[in-house]
Amino acid sequence: MVFCFRDGWPHYGWPAHYGWPHYAQFTTALASLLAELKQSRQPQPTIIVRSLFLPDAEKDKLMKQVSTDAGVIFVDISKLSVEEANYARSARQIEHVGVAGHPGDKGMQVLADELWNALKQAGEVKD
Repeated sequence: MVFCFRDGWPHYGWPAHYGWPHYAQFTTALASLLAELKQSRQPQPTIIVRSLFLPDAEKDKLMKQVSTDAGVIFVDISKLSVEEANYARSARQIEHVGVAGHPGDKGMQVLADELWNALKQAGEVKD
């Protein structure tokens, strides 16, 4: 299972109330969800929580801590957003700024590689 959370619309100038919930509420809910999934599923699933595409140090730190505490894999993909070629807008003209700001084909391939590498490091898959 791979969990990824949206970066939040305020990055694009939309109202902040469309963004993240209160951090304490989010971390409590995420910890509860991860614990429930680990306890209720047999065999236990491999669970990955990944950082945001658009880095946010505070949010990413909280997700990493909750993941570590829960004993699940955390994958930091924040470096993807640094390279313009990873955005959809780099491959073609996209009018909508929100859509253009998503990972494009190259970015999605880098993301897939990061997730695959995390699974390999955890011993979940082999080449």
